[in-house]
Amino acid sequence: MRMFWKAQFLGIMAVAVMAKSAFAQETPLHALWLGGGFDIGTPFSSYKESKNVLKARFPAYQINGRLSFRYIFLDRIGIELGAVQYFQHITFTDKNFQSRYPDFKLKMKNDIFYPGLNASIFYRQPIIPGIYLYGLVGYSWNYIGKREVSETKNFLKGNEDISMTNRFSAKNNAYLFEAGMQNELGDRSMMTYALQYQHGLSTMAEGSYQVAQNGNVLTNDIFSSNGSYMAFSIKYHYLLFKKDKPEKAFVPPRIVTPPPKPTGKLPEPEILSTKLNGRKLVVTHRLIVNRPNVTIKVWDHEEIDGDIVSLNLDDNWLIQNYELQKTPKIIPAVMHFGSNKLISYAINLGKYKPNTAAILVSDGTTEQRVILESDMNTSSVIEIIYNPE
Repeated sequence: MRMFWKAQFLGIMAVAVMAKSAFAQETPLHALWLGGGFDIGTPFSSYKESKNVLKARFPAYQINGRLSFRYIFLDRIGIELGAVQYFQHITFTDKNFQSRYPDFKLKMKNDIFYPGLNASIFYRQPIIPGIYLYGLVGYSWNYIGKREVSETKNFLKGNEDISMTNRFSAKNNAYLFEAGMQNELGDRSMMTYALQYQHGLSTMAEGSYQVAQNGNVLTNDIFSSNGSYMAFSIKYHYLLFKKDKPEKAFVPPRIVTPPPKPTGKLPEPEILSTKLNGRKLVVTHRLIVNRPNVTIKVWDHEEIDGDIVSLNLDDNWLIQNYELQKTPKIIPAVMHFGSNKLISYAINLGKYKPNTAAILVSDGTTEQRVILESDMNTSSVIEIIYNPE
């Protein structure tokens, strides 16, 4: 049993160190998955007579095969509907019998196949791109089928008859709990690794056991099972359908940064007649600097989501294919007299659209900070006007 739990722990740790893999740049609005898997674990049984006659031998195991649909909303909240085929195996030993005949190993088996349906809800939290911690709660309807199975053995040496009769309920309900990790591999595959516990709500199986000699009962006991078990679960799901969140329309912001000295009302953003690599250029901010040598700082002012940008100043690339960080990247630049155009060119849209960069321009006396938003069709432009004092 100790090795079983150790194997579960090592399995979960292995998932935690897997190479990260991003499912998509954007957060899906809806996603529907189909998959299956199996659970392997340990069933629980109890002894009603408290005579401590029977003992469940190792290995006592529970193996389940699963088929399920998953619907995930906003990449966080999920619903899972599935069908399960259960198999439970318990081998019993009579400790009193073995104390009388230590050289004889008595085994009475209790095996049961039964199907079930379950419905669950879960929540998952990303820890790195493509890997999520998740927890699940659900309800299971198990259909055992009312029946009775008997097993009798005769021990000639002691002239003893050993018998066990198992009676199964027609159905049984249970609560289902899971905690573990989900790993999205590429664009369409998902693996789940979890510890799973099913708590049966009523008696699923009940067994009567006795040992008799010449018609006289020597020992007896009664065991029962609610179908409860603890298991390690592994599942694979394939993406059937997804719908991404609607892309935000690019709306150039109004110019809000005032120049160092009054210059009257600033004009509205204008669309430049020229383009950069086929993309529309929109002047969203105008700044005035009083010195030619300036320092430009660029960084991601919100959550780091993988935004990659290039900055172009008057047809010259200051940086190319730079992934924005929390720490500003410092870029020295020289302004010529009059109008200079600094373009933010999006290489991707990161995890959250659009591509957003914070820009700070300093001429040594004044610092001016703006936020630029660009997408794959439009690039924002800062017009920097060098006007000596």
